Amino acid sequence: MTEYDRNFRLTKDVLPSRYDLRFHLDLDHWTSTGWERIALTSKKASREIVLHAVELDITAANVDGIALENARFETDAQVAILRFAKEIPAGDHALEIEWTGGIRESLRGLYRSVRGEERYAATQFEAADARRAFPCFDEPEFKAKFALELVHPSGNAAIANMPVASGEDIADHRTRTRFRETPVRISTYLVAFTVGPYESTPETKTPSKIPVRCWLPPGLASQAIFARDAHVRSVEWLQDYTAIPYPFIKVDAIGIPDFEAGAMENPGAITYRTRLLAADEKNASIVTLKGVFSTAAHELTHMWWGDLVTMRWWTDLWLNESFASFVGEKCTAALNPEWRYWRDFVADNTSAFNLDALASTHPISIEAKNAEEASERFDAITYTKGAAVLRMIESYLGEDAFRAGVRIYLNRHKEANASADDFWHALDEASGQDVTSIMNAWIKEPGHPIVTIEVRRSNGGLDLALSQTRYFSDKDAKPSSQRWPAPLVLRYGTANGMREHRLLLATASGHVRIDGAEWIYPNAGGRGFYRWQLDEAGDRLLDAGVKQLAPEERLSLVDNAWALTRTGRASLASFLTEGPFARFVESFYRPIFEQIGWRPRDGEDSDTREKRARVIGMLGYHAAAEDIRRGARDRVLRHLDGTEPLHPDGAGTIIGVAATEGDDAVWDRYVRRMQAAQATDAQEEARFRQALISFEDPHVARRTADAIFSSTIRTQDRGLMIIPFLQGRRTRDVGWSAVREHWDTDIATAEPLLKQRFVQAVGQLAQQNYRDDAIAFLEAKRTPDIEETVKQSVERLRVNTAAAERLAKELEESLAAPAGRR
Repeated sequence: MTEYDRNFRLTKDVLPSRYDLRFHLDLDHWTSTGWERIALTSKKASREIVLHAVELDITAANVDGIALENARFETDAQVAILRFAKEIPAGDHALEIEWTGGIRESLRGLYRSVRGEERYAATQFEAADARRAFPCFDEPEFKAKFALELVHPSGNAAIANMPVASGEDIADHRTRTRFRETPVRISTYLVAFTVGPYESTPETKTPSKIPVRCWLPPGLASQAIFARDAHVRSVEWLQDYTAIPYPFIKVDAIGIPDFEAGAMENPGAITYRTRLLAADEKNASIVTLKGVFSTAAHELTHMWWGDLVTMRWWTDLWLNESFASFVGEKCTAALNPEWRYWRDFVADNTSAFNLDALASTHPISIEAKNAEEASERFDAITYTKGAAVLRMIESYLGEDAFRAGVRIYLNRHKEANASADDFWHALDEASGQDVTSIMNAWIKEPGHPIVTIEVRRSNGGLDLALSQTRYFSDKDAKPSSQRWPAPLVLRYGTANGMREHRLLLATASGHVRIDGAEWIYPNAGGRGFYRWQLDEAGDRLLDAGVKQLAPEERLSLVDNAWALTRTGRASLASFLTEGPFARFVESFYRPIFEQIGWRPRDGEDSDTREKRARVIGMLGYHAAAEDIRRGARDRVLRHLDGTEPLHPDGAGTIIGVAATEGDDAVWDRYVRRMQAAQATDAQEEARFRQALISFEDPHVARRTADAIFSSTIRTQDRGLMIIPFLQGRRTRDVGWSAVREHWDTDIATAEPLLKQRFVQAVGQLAQQNYRDDAIAFLEAKRTPDIEETVKQSVERLRVNTAAAERLAKELEESLAAPAGRR
């Protein structure tokens, strides 16, 4: 007997090949009525067909005219068992189903979005929520072609994966819009449509004639030209990189007022949060523009990797996201060299390093028994570590060999499903190396190594003794016997310039000699996903080469040094006495601010524009410099009065710094501006919304906490606000109290992704006086959908609290020591 539990998977006895879908959308009453015809092949005779359906009322069904006898629902398995009046023979058939359902409040399946008086219906089906909109075979391997028809209120735009084939007005102020059939088979989680009063940018075309537009709520489309053009440029770069033409006829990028994720790679109809499209040089900072471009490149990478070639099951979700992250960053860096974007990639790796250093981390690839387990793993391991490991293997193999492997893989499996092993085999073939063995170790083992290197000078070169062990953030963690085939790329200096040396450290220890080397840096380009530590001799030699390192290498150097310090592998005193870093900490920010000031000058490069906000933030938030806070307040008041608009590069930081000492009246003005900007400026709305967490007065901070759990703040934005709110030295008491008060009523019933963000926020309370209460609270609120996140947050609380106590003691001792001993 079949076990219909939450881990149930469909058999391959019935295979769909085409869906004709029709939805009648009622945006007044938030209801949906649907009809579909599924062309399918049955491998054996049966009276039953099993497919996915959740919260749908199936009102009729037939197979080739054979009537439905009854429909039984299995809630845990999220399936409907359709039993027909007589046996259905093996062969090709047409299954017709009619149903009714709601347009949900929660941001999954077919859901509603409201902006003022405007009403929208939209979809979000990944990982397994197409079944909440229509009965279907809702697993990635059941790919099919789709033809869609929407009946919707007239006067609204209707957008879907494919271009409109026809449209006609019908009775009762309704419009019927039909869309072309998808040119290739896709999985159900990639089907998408939306209806609402959208406006679009003018259509443009790529050099290869692909039409591109951005769609946004009224008043915002004029701000999306930068985003539209980012899509145009990225499509062309990706066609060249993959050597496969864009597969999906058009590119529509759609900004939805309410949207849980950052973006979703629906082929031909990519959905976004509005702020990731409504951004241009007039209203957005350079940091925001980078994010807009890289997000577009990430989602477009999915058109080939994920949409054209799709994972067989959610176990390989990591490769879907990691590859899009890595190649999307390659695209962004290649098309915007002035941004020096690989530094951002290296900086982003810190979050993955920190999570992966916990004993409770998970492997990049781990079996997902069901879609909910897969969804819980949308984290820094899935996206960031996975992307970093791909970059590491590319660095080891070389860009040409890696790209050749990508092309082999995509051409071999296009319009089908594939696994990570299929990709490794393609890289084996392209490079002539055993990539499969290397990558299987990296993706199936949790954690990462620390490589220790002893350096000895001899006979005009360097002799290196290398060893590896697993790196833990808890210095007292039980040692692990894990070892990785670590693809190391060493940067080294010679009398004639810098060189690179590649080696595979596949055992616990090894030796290598590099002739002519005068110093080594163990992670060329910051491209390796491992920690490293030189002995004293190696450190002294590296001092001579630090200035020759690339910016991303210097950034990686500082990040690595701080990681060693936090875990007790290096003393805080030694970290502080590194000359360049000590001078940076003590005297860098004020001179830089005096040099670059409050507003950009004509001709400034992107680095200076980005630096300004960081410097103002350091002085205003962390140093609490009165002149900076006062200057920020004055500028924000003039901005609100309309006499002197803030430049977008520093606006978010200045608005936040100005809020730190703000009172009720200032808070009210911020909320009014946030609400007014919803209709005109998504960036302005986001800046004033996020600044609400910077009000430090306890009474005003409580108003922010109340707003987070009210209609003042959209559900999608609560997670973005709560983590920094609980990190704030003067707001964490209020935030922690609010989380406890609202958990059972607001958080426990939220979608899994939002619940995970609140768990992560509680995991930031690394002060001794919070730790025990926070751990007890998380343990008491543990549920299956946040099980893994709770484990990680509890460990993070213990590790970070212990590290903070130890570092505080070391800092006190270091500062008390005579200067010559520091």
